Amino acid sequence: ATSLPGTTNVVVTAEDETNQSTYSINFTIAPNDDAILSDLTVNATTILGFNPTTLAYDYELPYGTTTVPTVDAITNDINATYVVNDAASLPGTTNVVVTAENETNQSTYSINFTLQTGINSEYGINNSCFSIYPNPATSLINIKFNNDLLFTLMIFDTKGSCLYHKTDINASKGFVKKVNVKNFNKGIYYFKIITKDNTIIEKLVIE
Repeated sequence: ATSLPGTTNVVVTAEDETNQSTYSINFTIAPNDDAILSDLTVNATTILGFNPTTLAYDYELPYGTTTVPTVDAITNDINATYVVNDAASLPGTTNVVVTAENETNQSTYSINFTLQTGINSEYGINNSCFSIYPNPATSLINIKFNNDLLFTLMIFDTKGSCLYHKTDINASKGFVKKVNVKNFNKGIYYFKIITKDNTIIEKLVIE
């Protein structure tokens, strides 16, 4: 055989140089039993802590998320197949069932989607620590701080995709953080402010 799969022939010729017999050996390759993934993504981003041998993951979505995130995958073996069974609602679990080429071996990866519980009471959006305006907004959002604060700012859409992420913002009393949202589509978004001890989440409307 010149390659695999392929056939090797053994030709036997009798002493009379006339009679011949041909023995053939047909080499095949057993189907692969690999049923693991090389990548697992949520909204086109590899899930945090992904490992091909880890089958269960927890994924926290911003408070108020209503759309089940898009889950996709890449099989380790090109001939393996997979099916994504989306969560019916949130919170919920999306399963990715991987079937090996041999159609026998299977692995099921699970992503358990949970929702953040909402606004932290100590630094609630309506207290005197800071204020966000305007809301609804069209092109620019202002965050005015009445106390010194070191924080991280994130903005999510209703699918849970992070559209804005800024870390280690050091705000002093009277500081106004301006965020440009003119390129955001009209709709509902979620502000997430993370401090050392607290997390604040607030719905934001872009008109």
